[in-house]
Amino acid sequence: MRTNNGVEGITLGRKDIIEIAGISEGNSAKKLIKMIDDCDVIKSVKAGRKKTYFLTEQSITDNIKDNKNKKDSIVSTGNKTGEKVKNNSYEIQKQEEDIALKLEPKILLNEVMQIGEKEYLTYITGKDLVEFWIDKKIGYNPRIQRGVKLKVNRDEEIKVPVFSLANVKKIRDKILMGNYFTDMITLNLLENGEEYFEYKNGDLIIYEGETDLADGQHRTRALHMIKMSNDLKDTSFDLSKIIFPLKITHYDEKTAQQQFHQFSLGLKISRSRSEYFNATDYSNIVVRELMNNSDLADRVEIVSNSISKKDTKHIVTFATLVNAIEETYKIGTKKQAKELAKYLCQFFDELIDEIDELHDYDKRIESKETSFIGENFMFYGYVSISKILKGMENWKEKILLIKELDLFKGSKIWFGQVTKHTGGKVNNANHGFGIINNKQSRNYMINKAAEEFERALTTEQLFVKNEIAADKE
Repeated sequence: MRTNNGVEGITLGRKDIIEIAGISEGNSAKKLIKMIDDCDVIKSVKAGRKKTYFLTEQSITDNIKDNKNKKDSIVSTGNKTGEKVKNNSYEIQKQEEDIALKLEPKILLNEVMQIGEKEYLTYITGKDLVEFWIDKKIGYNPRIQRGVKLKVNRDEEIKVPVFSLANVKKIRDKILMGNYFTDMITLNLLENGEEYFEYKNGDLIIYEGETDLADGQHRTRALHMIKMSNDLKDTSFDLSKIIFPLKITHYDEKTAQQQFHQFSLGLKISRSRSEYFNATDYSNIVVRELMNNSDLADRVEIVSNSISKKDTKHIVTFATLVNAIEETYKIGTKKQAKELAKYLCQFFDELIDEIDELHDYDKRIESKETSFIGENFMFYGYVSISKILKGMENWKEKILLIKELDLFKGSKIWFGQVTKHTGGKVNNANHGFGIINNKQSRNYMINKAAEEFERALTTEQLFVKNEIAADKE
């Protein structure tokens, strides 16, 4: 017999315990443990989270007497086979090491390092991560993530996770193109009394409990998207070749929420700053050329998404230029991006020279009270107009027509679509004008500015035609 902290007996494996205790495998780990602890013939020794179960010497003797007519009753003591000891109708195996009560592992992670009391670190392939997601071994917990939003589906309101499909697609495309830099995925095993796991010999084994994505929802959805396109034979990307650092935490809900708050602090960079670091998209290439080779140099805000009133230097944000170019021009190659950049450098040189508000701070600040002409938002219109002029022989002369456009913020052309009343005062009126900045209003500005400029071109052409006709008379 082996002595374990004063308990003499045979170390038991999972099947032994279930058979001797007379319990069902269908119960949860927590319920199993309670039922086993209530069993008189089984003793346990607990060390930290680990509990080892024994069939005591007295229990063995009693069971032998009760089963003396059974020929081949066997108590299995685990997977490893050691010296066999026969005692009447029992065949008892001795194991090399004491093992804890085992259930079927839900998640098994190897080469894991414990880096804190409740924190572990390893790595995971994209293939394994997306399989955990598909098999629902990991999930989305809105209480520790971005929450849920209501979506109407066939007159029924349903709750759906909050995420950006556009960002998921961008990550997917970067992975497929080989331009994605893998970064940390964080999983959290929720500490709520329902979890059961082991960490031993560098393995983290999760048997039961809620395991959620604390950070990495968009990346996981992107991998899932690639998996689906692989299944459809549209792509053939090997997800096992992309490897992510993986952190596993064992936090309760409140601590997990604090962790996500910390993640969100790190993520709070502006769209302009984010796009500035993106040097691969064609629209970004164009804007970088503008910043280096045109009068827009030193006039593009690369940190914030807006231009403050006290900013005497910047007239447009990096994000606005990128969005405007992306929505207006369909750029398919790097060569096209370079050619477009060359033209736009000339266009903005002429524009800034002709529009006083773009190079005179005082005029710009004054105009912003009522007019779009010096606004960051107007660059959606300026880029749209540049496309109309592209290819015209005398396009530089036509830029002056911008000054003839109705850019009054209170105009029926813009009000309600792009502008709204605010609580301020303009020219002693009891309201000012605010700009509505969303996808719909940006598209409206792009399309309406082009429409108004084409109308101005047509009017000018008719005027010139009439002048020529009058001269002939």
